[in-house]
Amino acid sequence: MSTSHLISYASSFAGRDLLPVVQIIDREGIDYLRTLLSRISPEDKAHYVVSTVHRAKGLEWDRVRVTGDFRFNTEDDGRTTMTEDEKRLLYVALTRARRLLDASELRNDLLKVFGCAGPHER
Repeated sequence: MSTSHLISYASSFAGRDLLPVVQIIDREGIDYLRTLLSRISPEDKAHYVVSTVHRAKGLEWDRVRVTGDFRFNTEDDGRTTMTEDEKRLLYVALTRARRLLDASELRNDLLKVFGCAGPHER
């Protein structure tokens, strides 16, 4: 999910409870929020952890939700591709979950990149 989509969602009725957190992250950055939260609850005891893929490398959680921040490219011939660096980041993101992985925001792009037909294309 892009930053503008997140801000838009947080400004909606459905996402209004997230708006203060989104505004803090937008204004101060994720490290500021992480510092505040670490004072309230250590990361190993937190209910939710917000992380970048780079920071998550080597870590695991029971449940992971991967957002749509990956760069998918559309080639002139219509194929959807990713750079090798972006594929490595995606690999790290998709391998952080011990029990439950939610990559639903990436579903359509992943199906295109890896050449799998979606249900409507069969």
